Amino acid sequence: MKKNIAELFLKETKDQILADKFNQITDPKLKYIIAMTPRSGSSYLYDLIKQSHLLGTPDEYLNHQFIPEILKNVPANNADDYLKNMLKNSQSSV
Repeated sequence: MKKNIAELFLKETKDQILADKFNQITDPKLKYIIAMTPRSGSSYLYDLIKQSHLLGTPDEYLNHQFIPEILKNVPANNADDYLKNMLKNSQSSV
Protein backbone atom coordinates (compact mmCIF):
# COMPACT_ATOMS: atom_id res chain seq x y z
CA MET A 1 0.00 0.00 0.00
CA LYS A 2 1.44 3.34 -1.06
CA LYS A 3 1.49 6.06 1.63
CA ASN A 4 1.42 9.76 1.03
CA ILE A 5 4.34 11.80 2.37
CA ALA A 6 2.39 13.24 5.32
CA GLU A 7 1.56 9.75 6.61
CA LEU A 8 5.26 8.97 7.00
CA PHE A 9 5.53 11.55 9.79
CA LEU A 10 2.57 10.52 11.93
CA LYS A 11 4.74 9.05 14.68
CA GLU A 12 6.38 11.31 17.24
CA THR A 13 10.17 11.61 17.43
CA LYS A 14 11.15 9.00 20.01
CA ASP A 15 14.77 9.92 20.51
CA GLN A 16 14.83 13.36 22.13
CA ILE A 17 18.63 13.25 22.46
CA LEU A 18 18.95 12.86 18.69
CA ALA A 19 16.42 15.66 18.14
CA ASP A 20 18.38 17.94 20.50
CA LYS A 21 21.60 17.13 18.61
CA PHE A 22 20.03 18.21 15.33
CA ASN A 23 18.69 21.41 16.92
CA GLN A 24 22.29 22.39 17.76
CA ILE A 25 23.54 22.02 14.17
CA THR A 26 23.53 25.30 12.28
CA ASP A 27 21.59 25.57 9.04
CA PRO A 28 23.66 25.40 5.86
CA LYS A 29 24.43 28.75 4.27
CA LEU A 30 23.70 27.54 0.75
CA LYS A 31 21.00 25.09 -0.29
CA TYR A 32 20.26 23.42 -3.60
CA ILE A 33 17.97 20.79 -5.07
CA ILE A 34 18.74 18.38 -7.88
CA ALA A 35 15.57 17.29 -9.64
CA MET A 36 16.02 14.55 -12.22
CA THR A 37 13.92 11.98 -13.99
CA PRO A 38 14.56 8.25 -13.43
CA ARG A 39 17.46 6.65 -15.30
CA SER A 40 19.01 10.01 -16.19
CA GLY A 41 22.38 9.80 -14.43
CA SER A 42 21.42 11.17 -11.03
CA SER A 43 23.41 8.52 -9.12
CA TYR A 44 26.52 9.37 -11.14
CA LEU A 45 26.02 13.09 -10.48
CA TYR A 46 25.46 12.46 -6.76
CA ASP A 47 28.67 10.42 -6.58
CA LEU A 48 30.69 13.19 -8.25
CA ILE A 49 29.29 15.78 -5.86
CA LYS A 50 29.96 13.59 -2.80
CA GLN A 51 33.56 12.99 -3.91
CA SER A 52 34.17 16.75 -4.11
CA HIS A 53 33.44 17.17 -0.36
CA LEU A 54 32.26 20.70 -1.22
CA LEU A 55 28.53 20.43 -1.83
CA GLY A 56 27.29 18.10 0.90
CA THR A 57 25.95 14.61 0.34
CA PRO A 58 23.08 14.68 -2.13
CA ASP A 59 20.82 11.66 -2.34
CA GLU A 60 17.19 10.73 -2.92
CA TYR A 61 15.95 12.29 0.32
CA LEU A 62 12.50 13.00 -1.11
CA ASN A 63 11.91 9.50 -2.46
CA HIS A 64 8.94 8.22 -0.41
CA GLN A 65 10.42 4.71 -0.44
CA PHE A 66 13.57 5.85 1.40
CA ILE A 67 12.04 8.26 3.94
CA PRO A 68 11.04 5.60 6.53
CA GLU A 69 14.63 4.32 6.69
CA ILE A 70 16.08 7.84 6.81
CA LEU A 71 13.73 8.73 9.69
CA LYS A 72 15.52 6.13 11.83
CA ASN A 73 18.55 8.45 11.93
CA VAL A 74 17.07 11.89 11.28
CA PRO A 75 14.41 13.14 13.70
CA ALA A 76 11.28 14.72 12.25
CA ASN A 77 7.66 15.06 13.31
CA ASN A 78 6.56 16.57 10.01
CA ALA A 79 7.77 17.29 6.49
CA ASP A 80 9.17 20.72 7.44
CA ASP A 81 11.31 19.21 10.23
CA TYR A 82 12.43 16.47 7.87
CA LEU A 83 13.64 18.91 5.20
CA LYS A 84 15.33 21.14 7.78
CA ASN A 85 17.14 18.24 9.42
CA MET A 86 18.07 16.57 6.13
CA LEU A 87 19.74 19.80 5.03
CA LYS A 88 21.64 19.90 8.32
CA ASN A 89 22.60 16.25 8.08
CA SER A 90 23.80 16.38 4.48
CA GLN A 91 25.81 19.60 4.52
CA SER A 92 29.57 19.78 3.99
CA SER A 93 31.87 20.82 6.79
CA VAL A 94 33.69 23.17 4.39
